[in-house]
Amino acid sequence: MANTVTRTILTVIACAALCGCEAPRGTQGDPNGTFTIRTNEIMDRCVDAYSKARTLSANGTFRDYRTENRRVVPIRWDLARPSKCRLQIDMEVAIVIGDHWWVYDAESGQYKKRRSFTRTPMETAGYLLARGVSFLTPAVFARGDAAFGKSRTRGYVDWKLLGVAWLHERPCYVVTKSMAVKSTTSVLRVWIDQDSYLVRGWDVVEPGDDGREQTVLACMYHDLVVNGVQGGATYELTAPAALGKAPMARRESAGKE
Repeated sequence: MANTVTRTILTVIACAALCGCEAPRGTQGDPNGTFTIRTNEIMDRCVDAYSKARTLSANGTFRDYRTENRRVVPIRWDLARPSKCRLQIDMEVAIVIGDHWWVYDAESGQYKKRRSFTRTPMETAGYLLARGVSFLTPAVFARGDAAFGKSRTRGYVDWKLLGVAWLHERPCYVVTKSMAVKSTTSVLRVWIDQDSYLVRGWDVVEPGDDGREQTVLACMYHDLVVNGVQGGATYELTAPAALGKAPMARRESAGKE
């Protein structure tokens, strides 16, 4: 198991002073600790924001600490309705157009066509390139509230609003979901931008051997563009160029004001 990741914990006020802007808003609770903005409202606004996106481009950093060979690489998503997707993780690329998709083979310098074997090829491409990791960005873009497991009668019953926090100098709501995997309980945390309601990032944490929280997976986006003009060659089968190095994600723990 990887060593515990040391993180600098900043308060909302300290980070606000550092960034030169106001603290994240809207988490003042009543004496019973109920948030003024409900989890269901935040999640519905997030789903609505993606439903209005004709195109979406996201640049960030993907971290995989599941093994001793820790992986920290740039990641980029390009999505376009109705069913176009380009995913690049480091120098690995997958392109999806409808039910057809291709994966770039670095050794041959050619794209190899893959047979579509799921109903969600955009998500499947990410799962395969990231060696078994599911991503929220293509899931919410393609499947809306189903990506969060919304119940028709109980809403987003498995999700809780933890509080607010900064991510890449953007104020975000932080929502969480507990996941039991064998004998370990992991927690999925998602940063949702307070203005755009797009997913700015997510991570999976679990208790380490010493009882302290450690990061297992993380994906943080420093640049999100909605309904921008995508280049004509975005979904062409061309050799990938190296992605630029992302800035360090500035985060602090979520909490009530």
